[in-house]
Amino acid sequence: MEDAGSHFNDKLLRKWEVADRLGCSIKTVEREVIDGHLTRIKVRRNVCFRESEVNKIINRRSNDL
Repeated sequence: MEDAGSHFNDKLLRKWEVADRLGCSIKTVEREVIDGHLTRIKVRRNVCFRESEVNKIINRRSNDL
């Protein structure tokens, strides 16, 4: 089980950075949020995502191949 503090040092990525890392569109990033795979974090006017969650999606996709 993950420690609640483990996300404290996690790098935050902007939506376009997530799309770039996943090799997908912004719309697909939004679908990942709807599906519960990514958690939106509001920082002032920006929407960000935890790098660890993005890495989990990348690992899940590579395992599905």
